Amino acid sequence: MSYYVGQTIYLLNTEKLKVYPVQVVEEIIRKTMEGQEITYIVKLPDKDGTQAKLSEINAKVFIDDKNLKSFMYENAKKSIDKIISEANIIKSEVFEKVEESIVEEEIQTVNDDVDYLEELKKPTNLSVQNGTKDDTIKVHLGNGINAKVKIDNIKDTLGT
Repeated sequence: MSYYVGQTIYLLNTEKLKVYPVQVVEEIIRKTMEGQEITYIVKLPDKDGTQAKLSEINAKVFIDDKNLKSFMYENAKKSIDKIISEANIIKSEVFEKVEESIVEEEIQTVNDDVDYLEELKKPTNLSVQNGTKDDTIKVHLGNGINAKVKIDNIKDTLGT
């Protein structure tokens, strides 16, 4: 990879998971019989402005923050996937598997209970039967529920 003098690049220290911006301050081109060698000197972001050979710094080099961010996101995603995968392996080794049909039945039971409670909240049309021979009346309470009530009990309750 080649850099230009004055360019800011990013170094990712994978051991400490820390990012350092550095600036290329020198490009040294060395030509020999064996070929050409390019060395880059970078200025570190410390208070002394320390300079070091880029090749001697143990870090991954990124030319911009976009590529750095993408690399870091991908590594984080891989780590999360690995952690979840390991948890699922432990789950399958340690815990008994619950049949899905049992879970679905439980969910349906809960849904039925919720539906029934919602139905109870709705107003109903109460109907009352007019007088009978034995002073009892039948009251339709809704949802197929009927009750027999003695008129004398109502009078006693109301205090009339």
